[in-house]
Amino acid sequence: MIKPRILLAMFFCILTIQSIAQVESTYQVSYEPKVQNLINNCQEIAENQPNQKGWNIQLLSTVDRSELEYQLNKFGDLYPALQADWVHDRPYYKVNVGAFLKREDAIRVLHIVQQEFPSAVCKRSNALPKTLFLN
Repeated sequence: MIKPRILLAMFFCILTIQSIAQVESTYQVSYEPKVQNLINNCQEIAENQPNQKGWNIQLLSTVDRSELEYQLNKFGDLYPALQADWVHDRPYYKVNVGAFLKREDAIRVLHIVQQEFPSAVCKRSNALPKTLFLN
């Protein structure tokens, strides 16, 4: 049988641990002025960049220019809210749609687009114009 003193000690230990776990801590980080200036400069440079990393949807890749134009028009009729653009990466014409910060958002749109364009894929891009981002 467990002695009452041991039970009492265990109770206070559990109570103490629980109260410590419930205490919320906030930390104030302060940097040296040179480090803070460096951080501010990096943030300013990032904000002034015209392009950003993100995700988009490649609707198709074809060597046939007329196929490109047909599919681009079809996409514009079906999804007027999404902006589509094409690039010529010899020998292929590629149609890219949208700009998303998160892969999950691009995948959601991809599932909708694949109903009409089954060959569409989600891809990472390092140079998406910030003005294209949907989220």
